[in-house]
Amino acid sequence: MFARHTGVLGVKSGYSGGREQNPTYEAVKHQQTGHRETIRVEYDPEAVSFGELLDLFLQNTDPFDADGQFIDRGHSDTLAGYWQTAAEKEITEEKLKRLEETSGKKTGVAIEPFDTFWLAEESHQDYYQRLLYLQLYSLTELQHLVLMFYPHRNNFFYFYLLI
Repeated sequence: MFARHTGVLGVKSGYSGGREQNPTYEAVKHQQTGHRETIRVEYDPEAVSFGELLDLFLQNTDPFDADGQFIDRGHSDTLAGYWQTAAEKEITEEKLKRLEETSGKKTGVAIEPFDTFWLAEESHQDYYQRLLYLQLYSLTELQHLVLMFYPHRNNFFYFYLLI
């Protein structure tokens, strides 16, 4: 979903929000590290805004489920917005507040300061592209995401999401 979006320059899978350095998929999935599965989406803010990508994220997840996403349960599958600037935090809080007001439901998306992104093993990069059945169905129904953001030095930003 993000890899094909206008203004997106690259997407990488990884882990964020935990206490261990260099976590592995097995440790994260078994809830041993405190990390969430994430993806890093590098994008050009001249072509797509932070808010547009946040909207895409919210449209392709269940932001009301605080215990995981779809059939995946546990902390590593929960949603979070990781921020580095006050503006990113404010945009995320406003969008979630608006979503709660219009839906009448409380969201389950945590909003936390960004710390570290650990790149996932190569076998987890572009994973959805290697699974035939995922290509046959809408990613909206199958993909689960967690989100975090931080600015890059060269006028690009990195946008992190769980996958």
